[in-house]
Amino acid sequence: LVAALAYDALAGLELDCLGGLEIGAIPIATAISDHGYRATSRREWRTFVVRKQMKDHGLGKQIEGAVRPGDRALVVDDVLTSGGSVLKAVAAAREAGLKVEHALVLVDREEQDGRKKIESEGITLISLLSIKDLMEAQRDARD
Repeated sequence: LVAALAYDALAGLELDCLGGLEIGAIPIATAISDHGYRATSRREWRTFVVRKQMKDHGLGKQIEGAVRPGDRALVVDDVLTSGGSVLKAVAAAREAGLKVEHALVLVDREEQDGRKKIESEGITLISLLSIKDLMEAQRDARD
């Protein structure tokens, strides 16, 4: 359901890949990518992961995945509060040469100016739900 809602919310955006900060963004990006491929439009969105810290062994990359400099990337996250996770992922993706103009979160908690901080970096934020939506659904369920 989350993947289908995200896919619909991304209609019209030209993207090559999507991903975000480990570990929460991994299943979100994977589910959206899989749904996009299975949809009638057969969108092929490659996925990537931004490590919280670079590994001190192997290739030592902060970003792992099927990405190339110049790719149009979407950063995803589960919950937006202060915007710190999204901004960290955006910074790493941009440093790797990705073009990031959009981010998607499942729930915007609408606090700590998270949206404002993200948008001040030139990122359009898409949220599937807000905390108000969830509180309203809870009230409706009780009634």
